[in-house]
Amino acid sequence: MYRFAAIIAVLFALVSTALAEPSNPAPFQKTSKRVITISRGIQPSKRPAAGKLTLIALPPSGIKPSSVVFYVDDKEIGKCERRPYSVEWDSIGASDGEHSAVWKALGPDNQEIETGKVTLIVNNEPKIPSAGPDAVSKPQMERYSSREHKVSMEYPAEWTVKDQSGSVSKDWDEGYWLVLSTDPVAQAVYVVNIRHRLLKKEHTPESFLKSTPYLADWQQTSVSGRAAFVTTAGLPSANRVVHRIQMIEGRHLWMINCVDTSGKSVDDSKALVMQIAGSIKPSAAQNEDLPKPEDIKDIEE
Repeated sequence: MYRFAAIIAVLFALVSTALAEPSNPAPFQKTSKRVITISRGIQPSKRPAAGKLTLIALPPSGIKPSSVVFYVDDKEIGKCERRPYSVEWDSIGASDGEHSAVWKALGPDNQEIETGKVTLIVNNEPKIPSAGPDAVSKPQMERYSSREHKVSMEYPAEWTVKDQSGSVSKDWDEGYWLVLSTDPVAQAVYVVNIRHRLLKKEHTPESFLKSTPYLADWQQTSVSGRAAFVTTAGLPSANRVVHRIQMIEGRHLWMINCVDTSGKSVDDSKALVMQIAGSIKPSAAQNEDLPKPEDIKDIEE
């Protein structure tokens, strides 16, 4: 009897302590999950998917659904009732290949009022790191600098940098176009194109997304502290993968493409183009004598 009373007393003390000292919420931690946004309608581009994902629905701002339901291959994976409408999905349980991700915005009577769809290309096979003399994961880098364009950047030492700025539209203030690859370009397995221009006004990620709505389908991230939107299309098995980056800083916009025909893992070429993008440094002179806002045309895709 005495032992039973002692146990009750201990349990009571533990409960009292828990009630008297509320636990602090865990600090916010950044997630490494890939975020895939899905606009309304059918998305033309296919998205690579691996591991744990966050799927975000982007119904038009003019509608206020009571809930948004998410499906993968017609199987419901979750529901969300407030913006941002999102669910977590672990692609590990899915087979490699194409899968259909769909969201449906429902009204008060559970009637469908809007929907969006995208094709996911799941590839959860373990990646084998590149090795040997042609490995590109950590190439020896050199720095390219241009007084004319007031910019510098890193690029693989065995590559060349070709200036194609003569082909840039004349209304692109501070516009330039640089092509980075081995020589000749026609035989290069990786070709990186970097275009730059000054925008009409400074942009935040939100305002830039509003002015270029097609970027809602791209992954939003940060590259060396600059807001960036990134997407990848194509498959190594087809010997053509294209990485696209749009990176902004104030009024500066860099549009960076990497065409990969190596047939290797997309991780190699993506890591390389992200490294190049992160190394871009406009010189101090690039911020001097900027043209007047009324002289700068609106952004073009």
